[in-house]
Amino acid sequence: MAVALFATNSMVSVYAVNQQLNSATKLFSVKLGATRVIYHAGTAGATLSVSNPQNYPILVQSSVKAADKSSPAPFLVMPPLFRLEANQQSQLRI
Repeated sequence: MAVALFATNSMVSVYAVNQQLNSATKLFSVKLGATRVIYHAGTAGATLSVSNPQNYPILVQSSVKAADKSSPAPFLVMPPLFRLEANQQSQLRI
């Protein structure tokens, strides 16, 4: 079973001005506290730190996938979706 956090490196916002469609792309990154999370049987779970080094907030969506990276794994990540403020850090609980 593999635990992975996937993040894309851009955010696209689309908006209309004077009936003209405009789009803007903003690059971003998140920093993870570890490259792997090891779950030991008999424990309540594991934690992983996530930090936002940008000067603007980002939306973080987290999930755990099986080793094939497509089917769900028997773990939950809390919180599954949250806003991470600029230059802040948070914890994911698996």
